[in-house]
Amino acid sequence: MQSLRQEPISGAHLNPAVTIALASLKKIPWVKCTHYIVAQTLGAFLAAACVFATYYEAISSHDGGKRVAISLSGIQALNL
Repeated sequence: MQSLRQEPISGAHLNPAVTIALASLKKIPWVKCTHYIVAQTLGAFLAAACVFATYYEAISSHDGGKRVAISLSGIQALNL
């Protein structure tokens, strides 16, 4: 009795790099790549928005309400 059926591709991969790799190996058609990549990217942004909304109070208390991105060069990052 076989309880799990194995298919070649599950379609449940979440990384667009995996989608491109599978398409280049001809495991999925290139036509589906656009749909997969758009859905994966949109899902990632929505998940990040949900996490931000969930932890908004904790983030605000940590950074004082100031959202600042600091860019460091490679040498500066090594000296941290």
